[in-house]
Formats: sequence, C-alpha cells, structure tokens
Amino acid sequence: MSGLFLAFHFAAWISSLSYTSIANSVVLVNMNPLWVGLLSSFITGERLKTASVAGIIISVTGAAIIGAGDYAAGEEALFGDFLALIGGICAAFYLLIGRNLRRKLTLTAYIMVCYGSAAVFLWVAVLSMGMQITGYGTATVASFFGLAIVSQLIGHTCFNWALRWFTPGLVAVTLLGEPIGSTILAYLIFNEKLTLLKLAGGSLILAAIYISASAENSKTVQP
Repeated sequence: MSGLFLAFHFAAWISSLSYTSIANSVVLVNMNPLWVGLLSSFITGERLKTASVAGIIISVTGAAIIGAGDYAAGEEALFGDFLALIGGICAAFYLLIGRNLRRKLTLTAYIMVCYGSAAVFLWVAVLSMGMQITGYGTATVASFFGLAIVSQLIGHTCFNWALRWFTPGLVAVTLLGEPIGSTILAYLIFNEKLTLLKLAGGSLILAAIYISASAENSKTVQP
C-alpha cells in the first residue's frame, strides 16, 4: 500500500508539471503536512502536539507565500493544480503508512518492498498506456539516473529512516524545505529572480521546521 501511494504521488505530481507552473506544483504537492496532521490520529494513533500544529500552519502559510506571485490561470492550470494536490495527499498516506511499518521493519526491508512495488505499479501504467520508454537523449537519461539515485535512493530513504524516530508530522514539515531548494536551484540554473515573497515564505518554512523539531520527542525507539 505504501508503494502504491508512492507511485500515485509520483504519477500525479510529475504529470502536473505539464499543465501548471513549477511554483504551483511544488507548493501544492508540499501541502502534505496539512493532510498528515488531519490523518495522523486515524492511521498512526499519534496526536499532534500544539507546537507541531503551529509548525504545520506556519509551514503551509510559507509554502503558499512562495507560490503566491506565480499562480497560473485557466482550465489546464487548474487541472495541473488538482494533480499536484492529489500528489500531496498520496504523499501523506505514504508517510503515515511508512511510520507504522518502520516501527517493525528495517530500513532496507521497507524501502526494497516500497520502492520496488512503486516501480512495478508505474511500469505497468507506462506500458499499458503505450508511453515512450526509449529514444531519449543523453542528458535526459542522465536526469533519470539523477532522480533515481539522488532524489529517490538518497532523499526519500533519508525521510524513511527518520520515520522510525520522528512523527510523520515533523517529517512532512521538513519536506517543505523543498520549495526553498527549488527557489535556489531555479535561481542558479534558470536565472529566476529571488523575490521578497519567496524569501519571506522560505523564512516562515525554516521557522516552522525549527518549531516542530524543537517540540519533537526524539527518544530512540527500541527495535
């Protein structure tokens, strides 16, 4: 189930980039702290602390501010926004299910089944839809490997490691550092300007991460 939600997360989020702006997509998919907060008590039985609730509110506000000046309009953009939002909800289920499983499974066992099943689900979708799987340029293939090794194996595995020791609420809030990273990379690679809105939103997100982390009970969980 965790792998299935991870597959839906990637399918919806990456597809959204064909219809809406990068800012919209990144902001909406990273609304998952809100969904984690709403669903935590039902799936993991963990109740959010007051500081964690405050962190979620502040972080979501910061994420919204980052994309506030770049919202696109029109039916296609709305469809892309919807896909990104669905991607965020699926990511929340992925984190919450992972929290339950990581209490009982080693990191290696969990990611092998989760990532492996997600890959199978996505390959089935790609092949059944007759999508292109060959004929890409060297730069595109290199980007595929970069996504697989850096973003997935390193990035997602770090978060899945943390799920054993920290609540999904904190992990979801730290994921909101992504809009900050996206802003910095967009400036370095695409020469996009660092606006006051983006700087203000980034500051709020960092503050939210600090507030949530400070309140987190980081006692080691025994195997």
